[in-house]
Order: sequence, then C-alpha cells, then structure tokens
Amino acid sequence: RRSKIDLKRISLNQLIEKTLFLNANLLKINNVTIKTDLNSQLPDFYGSEDQLQQVFMNLVSNAAESMGETDGGILTVNTVYSAENDVIFIKFNDTGIGIHNENISKLFEPFFTTKERDKGTGLGLSTVYGIVKQHDGDIQVKSEPGKGYVFKIYLKAKIGN
Repeated sequence: RRSKIDLKRISLNQLIEKTLFLNANLLKINNVTIKTDLNSQLPDFYGSEDQLQQVFMNLVSNAAESMGETDGGILTVNTVYSAENDVIFIKFNDTGIGIHNENISKLFEPFFTTKERDKGTGLGLSTVYGIVKQHDGDIQVKSEPGKGYVFKIYLKAKIGN
C-alpha cells in the first residue's frame, strides 16, 4: 500500500540514536551490546523520518532476535558520508546467526521469512526495501551462517528540495 510520504530535513544520526533508545529493552533482553560510529559530519537528509525510522527499527529488531538465538552479541551501526559521490552510507552489522546463502536473494521478497510459524510475516525486510527504494536509495546484504550479517543502505544526500 503506497501512502504519501512526509518529506523533511532530518538528521539520520539522531534518528538512529532514537531508534536504538526505543529498542533498548529488546536489545537488553537479547544480551546485545551496541557499538556506534556515527559520522559527525553527516549532512542532514531530505526524507520521511517515520519511514526511515521504520527501516532502522526493523533492522535493529531483526538483529536483536538473531543474536538472542546465540546468547547475545554485538550490533555495530556506522554512518559515513562520501562528499565525492554525495552519498550517505548506513551500515548495520550484527554477530548473530547469519543468513544462509540460498536465502539472501529472497530476503526482500514479500512474505519470505526464515522465522518460526507465528513469529513473523515476512513483510519487514520487504517493507525496508520499498522504503529505501522510495528514497531513491539502495540496500544490500552480506552474510555468512554463524557470523552474522551486514546490511548497507545507500542514500543520495540530496539536501534541500
């Protein structure tokens, strides 16, 4: 379902920090340690704060659940700005159970899930993909079973408008 997005100037770093704060209990319950390396020179981004927070919430909660299955771990969140390409990179890297290679290509498909029955609908990463694409961005994932995953989001800085 497409809805009109409310675009405004936002600080992605502040939005990430807010998301981590809102997920503090889930992260604590799953014994997840947070490490952040948020670029202080990151420009503001023109986009939908609500939708981008939904992206970050989904990636953080998936990481927490994944690491909860292995008695905890580390979630590292990085932001980087490439002035040369005018691109903002956001990376979520966890030390959880990882994703099997045969599932990587299906991750962003609607209703695909590796979770137990009644534990997930398979819409989270599909929604994440749609929101990132709606912001003219891209998202990629790399993973190795037992070694966690890395989600990288690429957003054109496009300040103003």
